[in-house]
Amino acid sequence: MSARTRSSRSGSWTRTAPDVIDLLLDSLVRPERHRRWPGAEAIPGIAPDDVADAPTLDELRRRIIAAVYDALVVIYNAPFGAGFLRVELEVSAEVRCAMREFAEVFGEWSDWHGSYRWQKLHVAATYIGFDWDGASHRAINDCQATCLFRRT
Repeated sequence: MSARTRSSRSGSWTRTAPDVIDLLLDSLVRPERHRRWPGAEAIPGIAPDDVADAPTLDELRRRIIAAVYDALVVIYNAPFGAGFLRVELEVSAEVRCAMREFAEVFGEWSDWHGSYRWQKLHVAATYIGFDWDGASHRAINDCQATCLFRRT
């Protein structure tokens, strides 16, 4: 993906308008160990029926590895997301956490943690004026929002 800076500038983060976004993968993933996840279902709204016909991570592994091979991978909330893709991300050049970077820009200090408070992706997207075309917590929409961030 190449990007040019354009549009709104907020603090030290810039909203960029990508010239090209190559869609490498847009899929739900069917868990192999769990059949139900009532607690986790509340946040992304993904129910067991939604993933009944989706591929498993094993079935997607080669495509993921090909997509991240020797690449800079930017994940919003990388400590959480990367935990699901440890093996696949080993071939990437670098993994960065956009959530940690944005926390400093947003500037809400937490005495309890001794660092800046992490903000949800929706907060970061709103901060730069991103308009959601689809539901959050779907890979394609979350990825589009994260793609628009470039720290200057």
